[in-house]
Amino acid sequence: MIENSEDLPLKQVWSDLGASAMRHCAMQAGEIVLAVWDRMLSRTIAFDGTYDWDFVPAVLNRLDWPRLTRHNQYGGAVYAPDPDAILADMMAQVPEQFETPQQRWLAEERHAAGQIWAYPDLVEDHDERIDLDEPPAEWSRRIGDQYDLTPAAKHAFL
Repeated sequence: MIENSEDLPLKQVWSDLGASAMRHCAMQAGEIVLAVWDRMLSRTIAFDGTYDWDFVPAVLNRLDWPRLTRHNQYGGAVYAPDPDAILADMMAQVPEQFETPQQRWLAEERHAAGQIWAYPDLVEDHDERIDLDEPPAEWSRRIGDQYDLTPAAKHAFL
């Protein structure tokens, strides 16, 4: 049986159990990876890295391998980590690889406001009026019209 160390590296787990036993552990680990991926997609969060080389290893590195192997190989307590907790930890560690719907909306609105009004900071100056259910360009037009902004096409420098 493997050690109880909670920080046992995957290589050591593999060495202790062997390839045959690791197949069952890998199947459960794969299910956990997919659960985290599905949770991310259900929240319409975009991942900017690669699935195979960034996302999968990030999830695998957050698993408690001793508990997973005790569950799979020795009939230990069920190991079912919370996909939301794993995703939250990943997003906290590498936020640049994730984009939430709000971040995407804000980026699209900044672009739209720059194109329509030559005023990309419109959303920052009126952030209390943000409506994520309204398409960014429509929001920009509506707010700009309310404040009688001059359209970008009428600016002399454009």
